[in-house]
Amino acid sequence: MEKRRYALAVYNDDEEGFLCQICQEQHGSSLVYEDWEIIKHLKDPHRFNLNKKERMHRIVGWNDKFEKSYIENKNRALHNLPPIFSIKRKKESEKERKRRLAEEKAVREALS
Repeated sequence: MEKRRYALAVYNDDEEGFLCQICQEQHGSSLVYEDWEIIKHLKDPHRFNLNKKERMHRIVGWNDKFEKSYIENKNRALHNLPPIFSIKRKKESEKERKRRLAEEKAVREALS
């Protein structure tokens, strides 16, 4: 029997980034990742090393534009944070920034 394949990440138009479906299922996390970040995130904590064909099938919304951006940025550093904590930066209010930092700290402590 063939193993069922499911979406690992989904592009969210409102957030303009990718949401990891595995994190949402496991601990309700809704962190938003840029195209080059989601691949690293799926590889490091979740151990999914996806080739181009798999990225097209396992990441909903993945297209040639995102593939090109990923190729250009795949060696980019994540600012000394593990991939799971690198959130797409937007203009955020001070309250939202503090909430996000508290959430990241809680996740880090839970994973320790």
